[in-house]
Amino acid sequence: MKKSQPGADGAQDITHHRVFVIRCWSESSQRRPGMRWRFTLEEVGADERHGFVGVDALLRFLKAWFTE
Repeated sequence: MKKSQPGADGAQDITHHRVFVIRCWSESSQRRPGMRWRFTLEEVGADERHGFVGVDALLRFLKAWFTE
């Protein structure tokens, strides 16, 4: 979503913002001892969901998304 706001010099600055919902939960099993964190990421208003195993995968996705 883009929103125009007047800047200090009176010119219109365009700001970009996104709203995400991040869900997280931990899983463990007898086959794989220890907890594993899982995440889903959804952009509010978009019909898309991404799943991740581990915080590192989630952060790599976000970094790539914001640097495009």
